[in-house]
Amino acid sequence: MKFIKLKFGLKYLTNYGIAGIGLGCIASIVLIFITANIYLFEDFELKTLDLRFRLRGSIHSNPDKNAVFEDIIIIDIDDASLRNLGRFQQWPRSYHAEIIDYIKKGNPKAIGFDIFFIEEDKSYQEDFKLSQATLKAKNVVHSMVLSKSKDDLRSIKSETQKEKLLLRYAYDLAKNYKNHNIHKCNISSVPIVSLLENSKGLGYASITPDNDGIVRNVPLVMEYNGYMYPSLALEIARISLGAKKEEIKILPGRYVKIKNTNIPINKEGRMLINYVGPEYSYRYIPYQVILRKDIPVDFFRDKIILIGASAPGLYDLPSTPFSPVYPGVEVHANAIYNILNKNFIIPLNQRATLGVVIFLGALTGFFSSSLRLINSIFGVLMIMLSYFIISVYFFEVKNTWVAIIQPTLNILFCYLVAWIYRYVSIEQQVFSDQLTKTYNRRYFDIKIEKEINAASWFHSPLSIMMLDIDFFKQLNDAYGHLAGDKVLEEVSFILKSTIRLKDTVARYGGEEFVIILPKCESEQAYVIADRIRRNIAEKQFYDKFGTSIRTTISIGVATYPINALNKRDLVLEADQALYQAKDNGRNMVMVAGKLL
Repeated sequence: MKFIKLKFGLKYLTNYGIAGIGLGCIASIVLIFITANIYLFEDFELKTLDLRFRLRGSIHSNPDKNAVFEDIIIIDIDDASLRNLGRFQQWPRSYHAEIIDYIKKGNPKAIGFDIFFIEEDKSYQEDFKLSQATLKAKNVVHSMVLSKSKDDLRSIKSETQKEKLLLRYAYDLAKNYKNHNIHKCNISSVPIVSLLENSKGLGYASITPDNDGIVRNVPLVMEYNGYMYPSLALEIARISLGAKKEEIKILPGRYVKIKNTNIPINKEGRMLINYVGPEYSYRYIPYQVILRKDIPVDFFRDKIILIGASAPGLYDLPSTPFSPVYPGVEVHANAIYNILNKNFIIPLNQRATLGVVIFLGALTGFFSSSLRLINSIFGVLMIMLSYFIISVYFFEVKNTWVAIIQPTLNILFCYLVAWIYRYVSIEQQVFSDQLTKTYNRRYFDIKIEKEINAASWFHSPLSIMMLDIDFFKQLNDAYGHLAGDKVLEEVSFILKSTIRLKDTVARYGGEEFVIILPKCESEQAYVIADRIRRNIAEKQFYDKFGTSIRTTISIGVATYPINALNKRDLVLEADQALYQAKDNGRNMVMVAGKLL
């Protein structure tokens, strides 16, 4: 007995499990096509990325001690420095020259300015001091602005001195990268000529947020006047690694290569920023402290120095996954840190994501189709929880961004599809006759109640037919029960193919059938019934040996509300009409109350 139960259980799991896997795969593919161009899901996915950053917190091994990353030092133009030194716009550029000269004594890898010196100072001496300090340091990177005008204005075509000097900082001709989607700019704001002549590097400091205003990536390269130009972070990283501009390889949609470092980028040239933690994860030193020379120069040895602002009044506080007010200079610091430490966030590619979605759909379909309701709900919840934990693990340990929204939505969708399938399958088993593939008596009792209520509400007629195969017992005795079953199957097929789409056929018991005909007068019901009678009388049936069998059918018709006002009486009237048809010689149709 236990073996029989086990065998039945395995067969059940196999039949429904395979069907569930198939349904899950099909539902997954359908969902992928439906959601492919719905950007709302992409926005939700970005929010899950922000959540994963916050769940991870700082990537430092011991963040509770408020340790900071010392490889990159930020010279911070903070509120205290502004209070002591005055408005930033009024600072003499010799301050920056002094900062460069002092820091350079410690031999840092690179010094980057997240500050723009686009216009010349009123004092020529101030610009001279800054440009000379830049020249002597030999590792200073200044910032520029590249942008695109909505009016599609073109930059000046004439070869101005700035335009000529700007070309020395270009990485390569943009025409070498055909069919790319890298952002094209037509407006530039570059440093003064003396800085262009003396800087080691030049990069744009543009920070462009996503549609929801949050900065999650940085464009590493942009095109201007037919040339590729680097971001501030990429240029500082290049100088820190000692790479020449000619050594930089760009493959849009895949990577930017510096020496042996492949930096993953999308088709627009953007790199996802792997934020190492919340704001102030790096060492911040107030600008005024460096200007006073309160920090030993050895502190700057082999480090990258970024000079930027965290003061709210200077409006360089973009929104990031960690904070709505995050110092822009630290965004660049994160990008530099990612490049130098090869610490990138890599999105799972489209094919792999498709495979994950289909696998989860198949798994969900299997559990949903094989288990009971409570167990299947628990199983699906476990799938979702496990997948969420796995996605967090891959993010925190493997630096891989695995999508959550579409796979989770797919799990729910596949679960719904599987249970619709189960409901239809169970309904078919509960309410259908396995031999004739028509509805059974139980379904008829439910259906006739609904149809009578509908007929009463809409004041429409409703007819039913009671049908009985004539001399069916003799047919079984003469040709065998297998032949009788075959006749029942073929009769049911004739019934279903003769009636209207809205009519319902049910096996009432044995060789008896019943048909419900909504919105059908008795005269119309008679025409349909007589057509059924003739089709069966003309039909030639065969047993398994090929012996020809002939049979006929008797039919009784009753109509609501003419013959009866409820189910019990309506069935009784049709049944009495059927017996009258049998008593009058069979192979005929009798309408309750009269003979047509």
